[in-house]
Amino acid sequence: MPSSLSLGRRLAVMLASTCLLSGNVCFAADKVSNFPPVKPEELREGSRLSPQILPEKYDLYFEPNFDNAEFEGSEVVYLDIQTASRTIKLNSLNLSVFDASIASREKGHGDFIKAEVSKDDQKQLVTLNFAKPLSPGRYELHLKFSGHLSEKLAGFYLSRFKDDKGKEHKIATTQMEPTDARRMFPCFDEPAFKAAFKVTCAIPTNMVAISNASQEFEKLDQRKDKKVVTFKATPAMSTYLFALVIGEFAPSKDVDVDGKKIRVWAPAGKQNLTGYALDTAAKLMPYYEKYFGVNYPFDKLDLIAVPDFSAGAMENFGAITFRETALLIDDNASTRAKMRVTGIIAHEMAHLWFGDLVTMKWWNDLWLNEAFATWMATKATEKLKPEWHNWDDFALSRASTLDSDGLLATRAVEYPVKSPEDAMEMFDEITYEKGGSLLRMLEMYLGEDKFQAGIQRYMQEHKFANATTGDLWQALSVESGSARVDVAELMKSWVYTPGCPLVTMTEGKSTAKKKGTVVTPVTISQERFLRGNVQPKGEKALWQIPVVLKGDSYSQKQVIDKESQAVSVNAASAPLFVNGMGNGFYRTRYSAEQLAKLQTVKKDFLNCAEKVSLASDVYSLAFSARTPIKNYLDYSLTMAGDNDPYVLSLLIGQTLSFEDFAAGEENAYAAYVRSRLKPQLANLGFEKKEGEAELISQLRGQLIKALGTVGQDPECMEFCRSKFDLYLAEDANLDPDLLSAIVNVVAYNGDQDDYARITQAFKLANTPEAYERNLGALCTFRQKELVTNSLDMVLTKDVRAQDGPRQIGRLLASSWGRTLAWQFLNQNWEALAKKFDAKHLPHLIEAAGNFNSEEDLKNLTEFVGRHPLPNGRRSVAKTIETVQIRLNFRQKQMPDLLKYLKEIK
Repeated sequence: MPSSLSLGRRLAVMLASTCLLSGNVCFAADKVSNFPPVKPEELREGSRLSPQILPEKYDLYFEPNFDNAEFEGSEVVYLDIQTASRTIKLNSLNLSVFDASIASREKGHGDFIKAEVSKDDQKQLVTLNFAKPLSPGRYELHLKFSGHLSEKLAGFYLSRFKDDKGKEHKIATTQMEPTDARRMFPCFDEPAFKAAFKVTCAIPTNMVAISNASQEFEKLDQRKDKKVVTFKATPAMSTYLFALVIGEFAPSKDVDVDGKKIRVWAPAGKQNLTGYALDTAAKLMPYYEKYFGVNYPFDKLDLIAVPDFSAGAMENFGAITFRETALLIDDNASTRAKMRVTGIIAHEMAHLWFGDLVTMKWWNDLWLNEAFATWMATKATEKLKPEWHNWDDFALSRASTLDSDGLLATRAVEYPVKSPEDAMEMFDEITYEKGGSLLRMLEMYLGEDKFQAGIQRYMQEHKFANATTGDLWQALSVESGSARVDVAELMKSWVYTPGCPLVTMTEGKSTAKKKGTVVTPVTISQERFLRGNVQPKGEKALWQIPVVLKGDSYSQKQVIDKESQAVSVNAASAPLFVNGMGNGFYRTRYSAEQLAKLQTVKKDFLNCAEKVSLASDVYSLAFSARTPIKNYLDYSLTMAGDNDPYVLSLLIGQTLSFEDFAAGEENAYAAYVRSRLKPQLANLGFEKKEGEAELISQLRGQLIKALGTVGQDPECMEFCRSKFDLYLAEDANLDPDLLSAIVNVVAYNGDQDDYARITQAFKLANTPEAYERNLGALCTFRQKELVTNSLDMVLTKDVRAQDGPRQIGRLLASSWGRTLAWQFLNQNWEALAKKFDAKHLPHLIEAAGNFNSEEDLKNLTEFVGRHPLPNGRRSVAKTIETVQIRLNFRQKQMPDLLKYLKEIK
């Protein structure tokens, strides 16, 4: 499940004498506490439910009532009870379980024994008590239950869509990960309890039903005027992968891939938007089967677009569900939209092996699912669309994740999980992006062929079962070749130690040796990279760092496992680059002299990933006030002279990040933006050229958007205004990569009439991309009354619950909307908590990471003290720490920044 954005356990940032969490964790602003690495034996592999009672198969029946938003259900659970027991505990939440009985399947069929049912929603359990102990053996457990079709985008819930005539249609659909299957039926809702699922549902005759397995048969129930749909039994799988979608959906055509039928489903009327996704999935299936060495185990794969959806997508075995914007696009889609849809489909389909076929035993090992899907999706997309240079795009996400991992509030990749709230917090950038980056680093260290052989061994040994990180390391070690790398030892510090290293290289004087070789003595030191002005307590962290020292026509691999380590480099010292290939998950620090050398090297000395690594390191160290801001500002001129779209995309983001610190000097700041970005746009021009690469077209849109908003470039503003009427009337006649720039530049500089026209375009949007683009543009208007209107809209039916947090977050993070958005959040928190899924509430707090003053910090700490988030504790901690880092930047670096801006001609 891709994270729409970031959500551990032990928090390290301290808030002013405010106790934020229930339990023992309390924060104070004048103290900083560092927590030690996680010990593998601390990780919980056990379960809350008894491992002596095992489900083998669920026979499930559901009948939703769309009129009153309720459903009835029944189930037969086939059990293997391994020790005598008087009770059976299952997970259940907000369900009414009103009938329970059990019968032995041993030696024929025993009589049914009634159970006394007790419910504990706080512990999310239902307990079945029997008058006499049940002997060990095989049983069938019969349960009847009912529940509510939620609107919180979790469990079995309601979604809606309107047809082209404005008529509303309802959908019943599911989202189970991590622990929400228990909201739909009593079950053993833990990943290690794999079982088969056979599903039947009674639904309105005008609807279809889609589940994990293929449909077995369908019949009419004329008494109820419903049709009854029964699906085949699935292979063994975890409850969080269960899916059932009921509604008025239309399928794409079928595509047969080696006997497997692939379809894309869309709400009726949108089936014309399914072609791109269908073609992508059909191409990915054989690639994955070959890479993993295991065939996909179902006879079909459905990809389903759901109008209201919590995440980007969910990898349900055989029936992957998506947010509409992650699946449905038309022929006029932007490059960004195509990259997003391709990447998310690749991510979810990778899960069919990593996560679905082989599943982690417990949520502490979630990275075995999500990190692998993140890494594998990049690998697969690189194969599918090499012109997008996906590993370079991956380098951008790694760069931002290093900043997140540079907080004390970060956590280890593996971390103890003891509650459903803990499990929810694992879906963050550490699991996804850091985990994926570590896999890429390891793959490049072992070699791609050996890494793939290890993955195939892991798949074969654990398919249809559960595995741990140790199982993966063992398989990779076996296949590591003659070197017999101890992968577990190599990766121990990376997986169990929070944070990431900062690597510093000191060069000695080069000396000539025999046969004309030149040797340079180099000392490489490591320390934990921390963005804040703090030092962690306790034992210093040490990593085994696979660095690649790169010189001109020269490369040397070296594992650095000491605090300071001498290395002899068989090359001259001018220049040396530490993170060769750019795959290392660490920051690097160069002296001014070393940085100057790297700025004067020949153009192709560093590849794109290496440039991104270096530029993000220079920026991050300056923003953390660990090096002078001038180091970065001068280096940004080197970036501005580059022509790689990803390097320039990084430059755009870094350039815009200073906006909040230029208050009172807006004109000087706008001039700085133009000085860095306008020359590139002048080279590209405003119009797309024949045969132009998609990445260049996308870059043009990014440049125009930045220059026409904060850059206040008259030419860009006039260009966008001149295209606005056509944008509203028929945007298919415009370059799709310019649409976001046009609408956002107009909005940033617009008035109430523009706001009304974009609001109308949002409501009438005929593609999910247009809907999202126009809705987002409403947050770019800066007038007070328009900001207020955009905020108020979030609580209406015009804005779906899935989109509301992002709207508020956009305004909360902006300089023009921050004050009003913060007031709105304070005044409407209860209403927002009622409308939004709990998974989304931490995102609102994270958006406050752009706060800039001591008063902001005080208000934030008081707010989270009044409104604790059980599933967002680390989100709170890292947001507070980020604000503290910004205050530190304001104090130490802003004077020099403003001085630099004023000197720009």
